[in-house]
Amino acid sequence: MASWEAQQSRLDPLTTKASEKLYQRCEELDIGERAYPMFRALSALSHAGGSVIDLYFEATPPTGDQPDGGLVPAAHPKDWARDEVIGIALVYLLHAAMAWDKYEKDHPRRTRLKQIAAEMGMKLAWNQTAIGQKRQSAWGQEQKTRRRQPRNRTTT
Repeated sequence: MASWEAQQSRLDPLTTKASEKLYQRCEELDIGERAYPMFRALSALSHAGGSVIDLYFEATPPTGDQPDGGLVPAAHPKDWARDEVIGIALVYLLHAAMAWDKYEKDHPRRTRLKQIAAEMGMKLAWNQTAIGQKRQSAWGQEQKTRRRQPRNRTTT
C-alpha cells in the first residue's frame, strides 16, 4: 500500500458537517496538518468498511471459473501503517498521562513523562495557529456580547 503521506490527498475534510468541524479544530493547532489525516485514517480502521475489508482479505488470481479473480480471507491483517498507528497511540497516551499528572498533587510523574516525550521527539504543548487565534478571539467576543444581553426570564 502507498505510504501514509501519499494517502493524505485522498482525505476530503469537507464531506460532512462533523468532519468539517473536526478539520477546523485540527487546523487551529500547529500539528493540524498531521492530526486530521491521522484521525481520518484511524477512523477508517475502526469502522466496518472498505478499509477494514482490504486489511483482512487477499485477492486471488483469475481462473477459468473466476475470470476477474476473487477474494479469500487473510490469515493475518496486512501490516498497513502498523508502526504509524502504534506511534499515534503512544503520542496520545503520553498526552493523556501528562493531563492526568497535571491534576495529581506534586505532579509525581512530570519529569519522567517529559523525558519520554523528549526521547520520542514530541512536543508536549500544542500552539494555536493564526487561524486558531482568530477563531478563539471571535468566540470570546461572541461570549462577551451574550453576557451583556438581558436574559428573558419567565416566572410561573
